[in-house]
Amino acid sequence: MSSVSLLTDWRVSLKGVLQTTFPTATVYDGERPNKLARDRMVICVFADAMTEWSPDANMAQPTMTIRIWCPFPRNTIDVPRNPEPLETAMMELALALQQVLVTLDGPDFFKVTSIEPDYLVEYGIQANLVGWTRSPMMTGG
Repeated sequence: MSSVSLLTDWRVSLKGVLQTTFPTATVYDGERPNKLARDRMVICVFADAMTEWSPDANMAQPTMTIRIWCPFPRNTIDVPRNPEPLETAMMELALALQQVLVTLDGPDFFKVTSIEPDYLVEYGIQANLVGWTRSPMMTGG
C-alpha cells in the first residue's frame, strides 16, 4: 500500500466497520458535522497526529479519532442523563474494533487506547486509536 493513502484508506475502512456496527447512524468524515441530528446517531472519523515511534525512527504511529453522538432529544429533562446508550455504544464499538485490529487497510495494526464518554455536554463517546506502520516520514520507512 502506498503511504500516500495510508490515512485515507484507514479512515474509509473504519467508516465501513462503523456503518456495519451502527447501521442507522450517519457517518461523516471530519471532526464534527455542522449540525448534529439529535434524533439519530451521528459518527465522525478523522486522522489525528502521526508521530515517530521512539524505539525505531523507521516506524510511525498514526492516530485516528472516532466521535459518536447518541440520539438525545432536546426536550429531555432527565437529570442525570441515562448512561445506558453511551455504555452500549462504548461496548459495541470496542467489540467491532477488536475484531479488525490487524485486518483493515491502513497501518499494519492498531489498538484502541481509550473510549471516553461525555454524558453532560455532547452525550456521546470518543475513541482514540493508534496504529503502527513503516514511517512515511523517513526515507528508510
